[in-house]
Amino acid sequence: MHYIIRNFVFLVVFASWGVQSPAGYASEDEWQGLPEGVGREEVFYACQACHSLMLVTQQGLDRESWEETLVWMIEEQGMGELDADEWRLILEYLSTFYGRDRKAKNMLPEN
Repeated sequence: MHYIIRNFVFLVVFASWGVQSPAGYASEDEWQGLPEGVGREEVFYACQACHSLMLVTQQGLDRESWEETLVWMIEEQGMGELDADEWRLILEYLSTFYGRDRKAKNMLPEN
């Protein structure tokens, strides 16, 4: 199972290389679907540094699961350490917009 997860993460990272924005810059249309809110910038740069934001936006995890995911990304996947403020902002943003109720999905404009 570990082998499958490792290969999946590699595939996601490899596939996302072509869609990343330059570090330190994102115009409104380059937020890749992340809704406006406190912590959006931190999530954008912390997550897309390693993989496509689609991997984030398709989730629907509760706060505890997002926290476990962040720990796993840092300890097992080489994500850089977050300071206390970054940790709080990222965790709050993810659990608010990509929690079990999928608030971000409900914010998409209807066609």
